[in-house]
Amino acid sequence: MKPVWYPAYIEGNRGIAADIPHIQINDWMDLIGMLEDSTPKRAGEKENEEASKS
Repeated sequence: MKPVWYPAYIEGNRGIAADIPHIQINDWMDLIGMLEDSTPKRAGEKENEEASKS
């Protein structure tokens, strides 16, 4: 688990320390995509997802 840094509304030079492992996003869709990519698929779900794309 890592913190997520979303600096969109930060003014000035405030930020997360460089030595802290983190994920930086610039848009909430970035985070949604990362979560979808990292979520384990249940049995049969991947096949159904691929079939719906065809």
